[in-house]
Amino acid sequence: MPHPSRPSTSTSGIVSTPETSDSEANIKKTGQRDGRKVEESSPQGSTHATKSTASSENGEKPLAERTVAPRFAPHLSSEEEINLSAQFEEALKRKGINSLVAQCKTDPWLVTKYPEFLELKGSKLSHGFQGNVIIKLCTSPEYAGALAEAVKIKGTQPLLEKDRVTGITALHYLAQQPGQVSKDILGSLSDDALCVKDHRGRTPLHHACERDCFENCQLLLERISHQQFMEAQGIDSPFARLMTSTKLTDDQKCQLLETMMQIEGLQQNLPGFVRKTSLDAGVSQTVKEFMRSFLPTSVTPPLKLAAEPEADHTSQSGTLEALDLALPKQQASETSSGEHSSLEALNLESSVPAGNARLEETARQLARGLGVIGVHARVTCFPQETKDNFYSLGDENASVMLVNRLVELGAPKIQLRLSAPDKFESLEGRVLSDLNPSELSEDQKQKLLDMKEVGRHKLALLLPENCGFDPKQGLPQDITIGKSTVHIVDYDDRPEMEPALEMGFNDPAWSSYQGTDNAPDNYLELKAYRFSSEFQAMFTGMAQGLTDKAPLKLPPNSFPQDRSPKSLARTETLTDETDWITSTIQASKPGPIDTSHAQGLAQICRASRNGDVHSGMIYGLHHPYVSEDAGAIMGSWIKAVKRQDKPSILYVHPSRLSETTKAWLETNKIPVIYPGKDDMDSKLAELAQSKDTVICALPELPKPVFEHLIQSSDLPALVEGANTTSHLLETGHPYLSVLPFGNTPIPKEMGYPLEALKAEAFSYKLRLIPAIVDAEKLTEVKELVGQDKFAEAIDYLQNNQQFLAIMQYLYASEDSVDASGLKQVTVAGLLEKGKHGRLGALEKTALMQVLDPSSDAMADYIEDCLNDTSTTRQHYTLQQSHITQQFNDSVLQALMTFAKKKGIITP
Repeated sequence: MPHPSRPSTSTSGIVSTPETSDSEANIKKTGQRDGRKVEESSPQGSTHATKSTASSENGEKPLAERTVAPRFAPHLSSEEEINLSAQFEEALKRKGINSLVAQCKTDPWLVTKYPEFLELKGSKLSHGFQGNVIIKLCTSPEYAGALAEAVKIKGTQPLLEKDRVTGITALHYLAQQPGQVSKDILGSLSDDALCVKDHRGRTPLHHACERDCFENCQLLLERISHQQFMEAQGIDSPFARLMTSTKLTDDQKCQLLETMMQIEGLQQNLPGFVRKTSLDAGVSQTVKEFMRSFLPTSVTPPLKLAAEPEADHTSQSGTLEALDLALPKQQASETSSGEHSSLEALNLESSVPAGNARLEETARQLARGLGVIGVHARVTCFPQETKDNFYSLGDENASVMLVNRLVELGAPKIQLRLSAPDKFESLEGRVLSDLNPSELSEDQKQKLLDMKEVGRHKLALLLPENCGFDPKQGLPQDITIGKSTVHIVDYDDRPEMEPALEMGFNDPAWSSYQGTDNAPDNYLELKAYRFSSEFQAMFTGMAQGLTDKAPLKLPPNSFPQDRSPKSLARTETLTDETDWITSTIQASKPGPIDTSHAQGLAQICRASRNGDVHSGMIYGLHHPYVSEDAGAIMGSWIKAVKRQDKPSILYVHPSRLSETTKAWLETNKIPVIYPGKDDMDSKLAELAQSKDTVICALPELPKPVFEHLIQSSDLPALVEGANTTSHLLETGHPYLSVLPFGNTPIPKEMGYPLEALKAEAFSYKLRLIPAIVDAEKLTEVKELVGQDKFAEAIDYLQNNQQFLAIMQYLYASEDSVDASGLKQVTVAGLLEKGKHGRLGALEKTALMQVLDPSSDAMADYIEDCLNDTSTTRQHYTLQQSHITQQFNDSVLQALMTFAKKKGIITP
């Protein structure tokens, strides 16, 4: 996701615009631009102008003085151009990419004036990208004007540079964006360029249809060859993507079908392609009928949208023989006659608890009867990681959650296959794990072994304690979790046990299956909470090379739930808690351990539970979309936390902080305590006197201890990722997101709608950064609402969008719907109700709170989260009640879907 900021007021294409545009004519008529008088500058701009005109230390003129000859922005006054240039120059010096891009939105001429901006590189551009700035300019139509200027300077070649992690290019993002600039650039590229594929095999056309960009779908269809259009290569083909898209309307799909039938090569090939493509209920009846109208009825049989169950399993391989064990023949017969084992018999109308119990019991029978179930774990080693310090644990944590859930369901044998540790490094060529061992030098062999060991130490932090796993030893290893045997193997180990079914969080194209005999026959791709959940799918026939993919249409709030006890900590005495933390860390990290570290954490947990201090977790500041703003986020949070009635301790992993954030903490003199080094008794006594807020530096902790710290805390957690969010939802712990515009949205269809809006708003308001948000304008909107001037508030928001656009919650349409298709409560909707005299007192109070940018408002929200009887706290409890229902467990639902597909359960 891009870092949002001010929207563009210029969308000039590649071709030069007329000398006098409509916007320039408006400037001449009104004397204003973006709400600013042309002949005036802001006080902040004047300050920057003064800096820019001062002589530099080496006697050279500052960059901003390039504005004299030639002029880059003739529609502005000279003074305003100098001011804006100086701001841009300052951001260039500190490589503040978000600030630079924010300015380019409204002032794309800055790209032409400062072409060195396009040479900036780094992971801050977007998640995992080591690419160019143009990639970021392609991630939103708001950057259209700046992108057009960039392409004039750099050409289109940077659009084709691949991200080393995903293989995604700027062109893939551009295909998702509507507008004339996108169409102009796409139209200027060669047919081969338009067919570039990412590491999942997706072309720009896939991305266009996934993001409802109908006009680009039409354009790309006319340029892509029918062979590439039909090839699936282990994933959906562009045709299947278009027809199963949930974002394109039936009319649009029918228009696209008409376009297809006018393309040479498609008309004669479409009938056969339709027959061999898995198009199930994701295609509406209207589109199916329209599609059939193009098929020759004398040749083509009726389109089958789901594979029929095999009539006779006895002739199948050992995998399918194992599937028969899931339900005895007698039970399968009972299923068809309406007994509870049938999916159709799971009638939830009688009672939700009874329906949940039947669903789980049937899934248990399946898990026990399948014999061996596989889990594919993406366990990677980033360059900055060591056995003691990790950068990311998200994918690994999700995989262990899958293992834990299968254990709870009673699966007797689980094969846990670890991915290649260096797959993320792939750009174009092969990585070490792709090479034959005989091709590796001794240094390369050792590097690969070291990376594998880092991956095993990651796994050790997440597996249950005392399971018998030793990260110092190589693989395979057999461990015991509950009553299940878990066989852990490396990516290149030949399977000793053939899983009847494998689950994972990545598309099989990302897994280490190509070129090996390790591919399972059946694979379920699941996702953590709302993380690209549209890609959840079932793959069958993989081992035979006849992959059939069907989408898993799961409930919108479902995810693989971990129903193991959320904490096994012994907390009766300080010694008990210290011993538990010590033994849990010891179990995940063999070797001597300093017990003083465990005792310090135990003391903080007890002080928090006893009400002596507040405590809270901050996790996710290392994310590329967050790290640049991490200091501002922590500043907003600490300022609000300090307004509480007690001293506060905020848990942070120093290894997850950028150097910029560490410098911010030092500059602002934020105290840091180290449980393994400091005398915690004296530190807690000092806190009681000072009422201060301090940072507690955490080491790498096993999952149970990390979750125990959260459960022992009372402040809302600040988080970014889907896995930690899943845990917080399951436990009902209040939280705010440091990345509300990312892949893990704030839930809006559970709990109280007004509270959901507040959680979203306060998550955004953590980023009240003066360089990209004018908080005073947000205050002005709040004051207008307080005076019941709703129409004026609506106009003010629209007229000042360039100063508030990062606050995306302000501009959600009043017609927005949530993941369940229900209309959302939005700021726009509430203002419209107020405009027509229909706004209730509670609604107005909530609206005032979401508009208030002050630290006092954030502090009041924290206080509501701390109050067990508040509506805010009840909101999170309601979310917990909903999310933990078995029908929201994607593992159960996916197992049932798989059983129906294979005929184990008769529909």
